[in-house]
Amino acid sequence: MKKLFLVIAASCVMLSCEKEEIVKSKPDNQVVEEMTHSTDVLPLPKGISTVASKGGVEVGGDTVALATTAVISPIIFIPEGSEITSFQVKQVELALENVRFWYQKQLPNKDLKWHKLSIMKGAKTAEHYLQNNNIWYEAPQEIEAQYGWNPWTTTNGLNHVTLLLGRDLLGWAGGNGTVEGKGLAILGLESLIELGKVSHEWWGTQEMWHGTAIHELGHALTLPHSDDPQSIMNFHGGYRYKYLTPGEKAQVEGTRATEVKGPMPMVRWSFDEVIDHIVLDETNNNVSLILQNGAKLNQGLIETAGNFNGISAMARTETNACNVNNELTLSAWVNPKDVQKAQTIVNKWYTPDSYILMIRNGFYEFAVRFDDGTIAAVTTPAVAGEWAHVAAVFNGHAVSLYVTGQQRAVKFVSGKRLAQSNMPVSVGNHPTWNAFTGQIDMITIYDRALPRNKIFTNY
Repeated sequence: MKKLFLVIAASCVMLSCEKEEIVKSKPDNQVVEEMTHSTDVLPLPKGISTVASKGGVEVGGDTVALATTAVISPIIFIPEGSEITSFQVKQVELALENVRFWYQKQLPNKDLKWHKLSIMKGAKTAEHYLQNNNIWYEAPQEIEAQYGWNPWTTTNGLNHVTLLLGRDLLGWAGGNGTVEGKGLAILGLESLIELGKVSHEWWGTQEMWHGTAIHELGHALTLPHSDDPQSIMNFHGGYRYKYLTPGEKAQVEGTRATEVKGPMPMVRWSFDEVIDHIVLDETNNNVSLILQNGAKLNQGLIETAGNFNGISAMARTETNACNVNNELTLSAWVNPKDVQKAQTIVNKWYTPDSYILMIRNGFYEFAVRFDDGTIAAVTTPAVAGEWAHVAAVFNGHAVSLYVTGQQRAVKFVSGKRLAQSNMPVSVGNHPTWNAFTGQIDMITIYDRALPRNKIFTNY
């Protein structure tokens, strides 16, 4: 029998599969049981096993049919007496995009199938949930009362691998799941959205939060711990440089919570991986951005963002990049200081050439030039001083703008192809006019038109 996590007091620590003893601040009134190496693999409910047999799963000695499908269902969980701000929700949204992209990059043949992010209130206090692993045993019933489904049961042919992100759960983390797509992963939010509260802990960084979320979701997708030190299932730290082993990839792709592999982005610039003013591309295409003319990095929603001074600062690719013909999806997180003057977010729009996402006269604007010389543009209101996720899509038949996952503007066109440009991609400037004032983060460009549920986690 595995030893369980036990905390006596109003505090909690990281469920660490890597440390025999917990590394933590120890209040005098707190007694913490020493844990074995597998403490964050929590027990499955009674009667549920992962033994596959004759196209089904063994449950309580009987073989039942697998669900038709399963989804990853992320939930922000707010215990009684806790709260979360709209800014912190945006931090979670961006973090989930990072988690989703990590798995997308790792899995060769399939993608995880994600449901939209939701927010629910808990019935008890965080202090209660942190005692005796109550969160693990009580959350499924509370989820069922709220949404009508339980992580451990099939509802209308659908299973849920639930990723529960708990406010004031501090460093609590654990997960488990079955091959048919029943699963639960739980972790606290403080190392993502309230660093001042946990920065003294070894796990109290945003980088560690991402690795923990990926790791615990791995458990919910049936993955055990790994002896490979470079596997994310060995340790949460350094998640950008960790991977799934070939066997782990096959095991995740064998669960029901996957779907047909979708397109990968042409580029993904998070502004978190920067070497000597070069913003690294997180795809395998290695199309880097070069920070120029006073463009800097500062604190963004998560880790760092590009900071542009509204004068001459910009970032651009070294050469021609990101040409598309038939379809395009371009997205970025932006925090403009001003929305009245004309400002470039991302463009290949020199003559004009091909496409631009910008701000002008209080509106976000997405414009494209077609190979017949005509131009189509759509606009939607922009707000200064607030982070927003803005996505622009051209699918060959329509030009659309989305803000925070919602379609805000669309213009229909017929049988159009984008004009080609032989110029670099420019960020934060045109490059010599329309300078952006504020922050830009997490830019992605696809040569495909993505559906809404693939553009943004909280669609």
